[in-house]
Amino acid sequence: RPARAAHALREQGVGPDSVVGLHVGRSLEQVVGVLAILKAGGAYLPLEPEHPDARLAYMCNDSGVRTILSIGELAERCAGWSEWALRLDDEEALSAYPTQSPAGDGFAPQHLAYVIYTSGSTGIPKGVEVGHAALAAHIDAAAEALALSADDRVLHVAGLAVDTTLEQILAAWSRGACVVARPDELLEPQRFLAFLSERAITVTDLAPAYANELVRASVADDWRDLALRCLVVGGDVLPVALAQRWFELGLDRRCALINAYGPTEATISSHYHRVQAIDA
Repeated sequence: RPARAAHALREQGVGPDSVVGLHVGRSLEQVVGVLAILKAGGAYLPLEPEHPDARLAYMCNDSGVRTILSIGELAERCAGWSEWALRLDDEEALSAYPTQSPAGDGFAPQHLAYVIYTSGSTGIPKGVEVGHAALAAHIDAAAEALALSADDRVLHVAGLAVDTTLEQILAAWSRGACVVARPDELLEPQRFLAFLSERAITVTDLAPAYANELVRASVADDWRDLALRCLVVGGDVLPVALAQRWFELGLDRRCALINAYGPTEATISSHYHRVQAIDA
């Protein structure tokens, strides 16, 4: 489907530096949409369905979106935000296009890969443009830093409007690892640990507040049967209490605790630090 959708986008004039809106909730179509836009040579703009219409319409207008990929009823909601929309769940429409990816002639590393808007907490939301070269360099560095391999099962946690979602998906795939989508609902600590065990997750990335609650509410035995070898914590300050509890439970002997940092403008994460006992 990504290749078919990419051809449909090309037919609408999508090419280098074309920004394409992606208005899809958490689903397989979300990943299909990202791949389709990148295969077409465009840049994707995540449009989270949970966000207000006014914000999403502003983002489309500000970034010059002419085309949107969506699904089901969401396609009706975004009808006025662009000149053309394609439903990724419309199998009949997509079946008219080739299954091979379009040729990549004319694309260069400096062309845009995605545009992500800031929260707007300090004023009007601003779009951050990231090119293919920066994204490719980061994905390779992240895969190396986390020692990802085909033996790993990486949990996809972040929403599409958060750039770490690319780190969780593309870095894993670049090394042949399996990507596992998290449940729609945010699980309480014991259920989440059970989920990690059931799915044999080896690497996951969590927000500091949730990671802190997860570790605080657990005991060492809760982690005994987990395959988890690396817990990445980023997006906010890592609580000292989290690090202290981590070493109290002896979790450092079975799993690396990685503190990640990086503003959206610096392409996802600019720093990784493996937390040591001295840091706690």
